[in-house]
Amino acid sequence: MTKEIIEQIISKNKTVLVDFYAPWCGPCKMLKNILQNIEKKYPNVSFIKINVDDDAEIAHFFNISSIPAIFIYNEQKLVSSFKGFRDEEYISNELSKLN
Repeated sequence: MTKEIIEQIISKNKTVLVDFYAPWCGPCKMLKNILQNIEKKYPNVSFIKINVDDDAEIAHFFNISSIPAIFIYNEQKLVSSFKGFRDEEYISNELSKLN
């Protein structure tokens, strides 16, 4: 994954959720199942997962200092971002505002 590919995905899709995670991160593991459920409920949203260990340059470009970190883009604009664990209701509410 490169920042150019991420930018292309953001530019070509109305709504994009970017999940910055690491496989050793406990809250990231808990969030993984929640995001899989949300992905099924929101087929019009594009989901991108960025492993901060494998893609450190991208994490640096997005100024990721703690994980999990979620960025939500709508019509190429960052409309929501948060760090740390959030439940399914919280994330669904953020996406529902956009659709």
